[in-house]
Amino acid sequence: MKVRGFLGFLPRPLEPRFDRVTSYLVERHAPGLNELRARTLATQVQAAADAMTRRGVPVRHLYSIFVPEDETCFHLLEAPSNEAVRTACSSAGLTFERIVETVGPSAATESITERGVPMAQYLVERHLPGFPPDQLPAAAGAAKQKAAELDGEGTEIRYIRSTWVPDGERCYCLFEGSSREAVAEVQKRANLPYEQIYEAAFLTAEEV
Repeated sequence: MKVRGFLGFLPRPLEPRFDRVTSYLVERHAPGLNELRARTLATQVQAAADAMTRRGVPVRHLYSIFVPEDETCFHLLEAPSNEAVRTACSSAGLTFERIVETVGPSAATESITERGVPMAQYLVERHLPGFPPDQLPAAAGAAKQKAAELDGEGTEIRYIRSTWVPDGERCYCLFEGSSREAVAEVQKRANLPYEQIYEAAFLTAEEV
């Protein structure tokens, strides 16, 4: 298992707000990208999405993730089309390698942090060749159930959300908990394969 750190930005609540929209993941590789620039990019994408919504095109910036080791930023947006996402990125001055459609079940509504106990956040990356997207809710449910089970045993851990990227057959699951080992234990109990676990640090809208 290879573990690398990354910095994530969550400037909006993760619950869907618009009807008839799709989630898209924008990937940008930028050599020399640092945390300050990543913060600026997240803010610019958010502002561009808000501006398009005011003009009648419902685009929503859900969150951004900065991976320092790869010098890469990922931005997740909701929009009625791929073209709308491209327009938002262009307005934000954001160049990118690709935009891919994603699938994801509803996020958890409460976090350990919201319960008053600050915890580290982790992202689990999976490569699932041949995985049927319609089974994602069941897999996410298993992760959520086993996390709750472990949490009930005294190891603080909580499932947050999953995002499935059909192009590349990859799934990204977010957790928060007391340790990386706790996250790995959830995967073992749920019988869910994974490639890597990244430690994360999320920033709220007020912090971006």
